[in-house]
Amino acid sequence: MLPDASYLYEANYYKHTVSAIRLSDLSVTTTIPIGNYPKGLAVSPNGKYVYVTSTTDDTLSVIGMLGN
Repeated sequence: MLPDASYLYEANYYKHTVSAIRLSDLSVTTTIPIGNYPKGLAVSPNGKYVYVTSTTDDTLSVIGMLGN
């Protein structure tokens, strides 16, 4: 299964959140609070999850991708 290409996920470093952006109209559909200063994002091989690392609290957040 390929990742859902209808959303973009953006780490908001200073707001400590990740935003899901729908590509069809570039609207932010949801903002998810996570650890301090999120920096790295990766998609799982099956396209179901987004992994987010946070720099100052050494956490890894796992987010279920929208549309899956």
